Amino acid sequence: MRYRWNSVAFLVGVAVVLGGFGAVAAGPVIEQVGLFPPSDAVRFYHARVELSASDADYVVTEASLGGMSDVFITLVDGALHQYREDRGVNRGLNGTVPAGGKATFYIRCPWENGETYDVSLKGTAGEALALAASVTAPAEGGFPYPGWTKHRVLVLREDFGIERENEPFLLFLSDEAGNVASWKKELRVAKYDLATGATEEIPSQVLYEKRRFDTPVQQDTYTTCQAAFLTDVPANGKAYYLIAFGNPKAEAAAYETDLTVGKRDDGATWIENAFYELKLHPDCRQIKGFRSKVYGKGDERGFGLNPDNKYALHYNPDVWVKNRSWTHTNGWNPPPNETTESGPVVVVTRRWGHLPRAREVEVEVVYHFFSQAPYCLIESTMDVLQDVVVNALRNEEVVTSPPEEVDHAGWRRPNGELAYKPTTQEPGMTPGMVGIIEPDAPYVCLAREADGLGMASLRLSQHAGSRGDQDPVIASTMTVIADYGWGFRYWSRSQVYPWGDHLVDQPTVLNAGTYYGERSALCLFPLGEGDSPKERLAYLEALYERLSHPVRIDHQGAGPW
Repeated sequence: MRYRWNSVAFLVGVAVVLGGFGAVAAGPVIEQVGLFPPSDAVRFYHARVELSASDADYVVTEASLGGMSDVFITLVDGALHQYREDRGVNRGLNGTVPAGGKATFYIRCPWENGETYDVSLKGTAGEALALAASVTAPAEGGFPYPGWTKHRVLVLREDFGIERENEPFLLFLSDEAGNVASWKKELRVAKYDLATGATEEIPSQVLYEKRRFDTPVQQDTYTTCQAAFLTDVPANGKAYYLIAFGNPKAEAAAYETDLTVGKRDDGATWIENAFYELKLHPDCRQIKGFRSKVYGKGDERGFGLNPDNKYALHYNPDVWVKNRSWTHTNGWNPPPNETTESGPVVVVTRRWGHLPRAREVEVEVVYHFFSQAPYCLIESTMDVLQDVVVNALRNEEVVTSPPEEVDHAGWRRPNGELAYKPTTQEPGMTPGMVGIIEPDAPYVCLAREADGLGMASLRLSQHAGSRGDQDPVIASTMTVIADYGWGFRYWSRSQVYPWGDHLVDQPTVLNAGTYYGERSALCLFPLGEGDSPKERLAYLEALYERLSHPVRIDHQGAGPW
């Protein structure tokens, strides 16, 4: 639809006194008013009010449509007119319009089809300035949520030439508490077609929300939430999403989804989507088993689900304190603390507390299981509370048992080198070593050739830091793929580890205040046709490029701060 300027029903202007007695000059008047949908330049539904040039400087301090005041943007002679005063006094976007300048005001307003609105501009031009007009909205293209008073348009951008479909996106939203009573009930997200103005509501989910006074004055209350939804963004293009809220009478929306969570007859919690079904260990709630619905062949297209397997598939974080046994999150029974948030877009499980045999170290493990995604996100942190002597500290490990469940291993090194090989002893290394690579290797995997199926961890980030006066201890960090003949095969990533040079290993002292973190994606994948590592691992190559280069918010600017 084409949007045009609307006729102005009535106008009210003021005369501005200039210089000496009796010197009267013309003030600004409204020349045109129109109601428009969002565009790439003006990312909200808005009234566009065009004023004539004035003989005197003036400033507009308030703009409203239908009696409702909202933010507005000022252009003078076609250029953005943004004024900045002391950050503690005035953060307004709109300053003095100079004499002779033609100003256009863009007033945010969720106008509805066919409705008539009174437009008002107030300010000062030597004395009080008051301008008014009436405008009727077009028959289509208006704000699609009657009763909702607030909105933003989120613009996402894809910069790497990768078509994105059903890409999970997590977003924090904030506003004054008076504008939103409950994010969980009020939030609506819709795809917005920039060319036609059409909207299509999509499933969204609020993971949490919090309200708090500002400090130290405690004068205003603000609210923040984290929202999740799935996005479609064209390669090297943009996608537009309408975010609506501000309706205290709204009820929470219900959406269809492929994502389910619940307990089965085995007493364990299972999570399922279109790509997989996944079992959580009934004691520790670590990932116990992983079965594909779409990849591989044969009856058992998964890992970790053998009834005789006593190990969790995702086994750690863990630490081996000197003169104690290994202690892992696999040993929680139950976790010291845990929460689960479930909805149509994502299931989030969060567990935290000290390790079973190491109260000196607190950890947290967070899983995100998304709708329509072939992977789950894993985030873990480790906090060293006291100085402690350890043999090792690791924050990523996947264990398969019995060992015959996998027969090949693969990886991509940071330099791009690919490997895919049988899970056999690597010549020249200590017994049991299948391979040793960098801790920041982009991905590592284990596979079962007979079923054409693999399982991989795609590493998205890792970090270490200190809250004290000493650097974090990062010693001999590496990724190990191994089979020591102990009834399982595995990979692990260490932050602190022995040198592994055939000499006697020496423990390491960790500093209190040190913290470690990592973020990765665990997935099942099909082995590709062909003999080369590039062919066998083609699925992981594509998925890693996608996950390591996410879409980003297309910002128009910041501040003024």
